[in-house]
Amino acid sequence: MKKFFSNHSKIFFIIFLVLGFALLISCVAYATEYTHVHVFYQISNGKVLFSQDYGNDVLGLTNLNVYQGFEKAKDVYPNGFTDDLARTVYDFQKNLASVNDFIVISGIVTLIAVAALFIFSNHSRKVYYKSNLIVGIVSPAIVIIFNIVLLIRNALLMGRFNANYDLLNWVSVLQNLTTTTYASQHPEVIPDLYSCTSTTFIIYTVIFIIMIVYSALIIAYTVFKYNETKERRTQIIERAVANND
Repeated sequence: MKKFFSNHSKIFFIIFLVLGFALLISCVAYATEYTHVHVFYQISNGKVLFSQDYGNDVLGLTNLNVYQGFEKAKDVYPNGFTDDLARTVYDFQKNLASVNDFIVISGIVTLIAVAALFIFSNHSRKVYYKSNLIVGIVSPAIVIIFNIVLLIRNALLMGRFNANYDLLNWVSVLQNLTTTTYASQHPEVIPDLYSCTSTTFIIYTVIFIIMIVYSALIIAYTVFKYNETKERRTQIIERAVANND
């Protein structure tokens, strides 16, 4: 195993680079499944306000069908689409966007970390020095920290989604242009039109864990390489000192 990593170190680090790009690009897909889980709102004097009249003129959508759909489903939501329900949807959509933004940041940080490894030639240097040891530990450690944060935030968001599974799916159906009109008049069909699951959160949990594990492998390889090349490093340093005398 040690010989394998030593002989294929460039591939080992290139894979880390690819994972960084994959993490960055993955932000495009993170919120896709929950695109229609949103409520239009306005902010007045620092307070978030909700109304059936608020909407998006470009999309030609308002909250009207959401309010009407909930109003017709008295057996499920006796009080209709209350401000408390609207706030729950609002909090979810804001947290979803926030985690998505953090995925972008984490992807950029990962690419910078990998760039540092390549700049110090950790991918090709046959003898590791202290500079290689430091960058080979610090850079992946930063990636690990960011992905641990993502792992936690993703888990919390998944918990919030699961706790409000029906509410968020109702809103998703009622905000979807292809289903909103009919569903708002016939809310009994809404459960059959559910499209949001926790699948995305589970997939990204795996992605973040892969990033953490691979970063840990980079650290382990760095420590191994530094210790393995101790004798050669000492010889090189001694020759350099002798040549300067």
